[in-house]
Amino acid sequence: MKINLVKHILTAAVSLSFGAAAATVDSPWCTINSPDQIAPDSVIEVEITLKNDAPAGLKVGGDLHFANDKGAYLGFAAWGGNPKPLEPGQKATFRYRIPKWKEGADTVFAQFFLTPATWKEKVREHRSAPIRLGSTAPQSAPAKETATAAPAVRKKEGSWCTIETPAQVAKDGTFHVKLTLKKDIPAGMKVGGDIHLKNSDTGAYVGYGAWGGATKPATPGETLTFTYRVPALKSGANAVFIHYYLSPSTWQEKVKDQPSELIAVK
Repeated sequence: MKINLVKHILTAAVSLSFGAAAATVDSPWCTINSPDQIAPDSVIEVEITLKNDAPAGLKVGGDLHFANDKGAYLGFAAWGGNPKPLEPGQKATFRYRIPKWKEGADTVFAQFFLTPATWKEKVREHRSAPIRLGSTAPQSAPAKETATAAPAVRKKEGSWCTIETPAQVAKDGTFHVKLTLKKDIPAGMKVGGDIHLKNSDTGAYVGYGAWGGATKPATPGETLTFTYRVPALKSGANAVFIHYYLSPSTWQEKVKDQPSELIAVK
């Protein structure tokens, strides 16, 4: 069945706000800010900022796609319009109306690309953090509560990276982890990290939790943000940790690895 892509273009729309909940993804050529959650049939905004050393004279396009909670691609969701001229250091906002939700999908993501014309000629691309489906926007917390609601952060220093994680996450929730690469890491590497389960009381490893998504280019000295959904806990597990690896391709070829601190699941 043919899809009329024109109906997805939004020329004058107001985004559906989800308060302070947002996710940031940093790549070698851009930074992408997206909402953490969306409601059905809503309009959302995703912002992309080109870094100062990004290639000049190109256009930026970005379409919306479906995925499940393991990051598996489930198809096209909405067109972001014709690519826009954008120079290094500038930012652009893409607006999308969420289409009918595809069976099996848990999230959407915006796939941005740099191109001289269309996506077929793209020279670089990067995706936003996963944006999960919610029935309604969460209520804003009172100002006093918001001021004290910042979660505790735990930091782990490794030989090739520094990992910052929340100390605690909620069951079935999402969370973000910042990984800062050392400046002396090998060039031409990629970095990835998958979720594993553990018992914080006994220290026992309980097993694999979930795939952390595709690897990202590892630029020495760069800070990367990873977004995860808390997986179902196996019997005996009450915490998760992220096992990061540095590799030229996949985890099987890893040259360095580093686990994060434990993250309690409540």
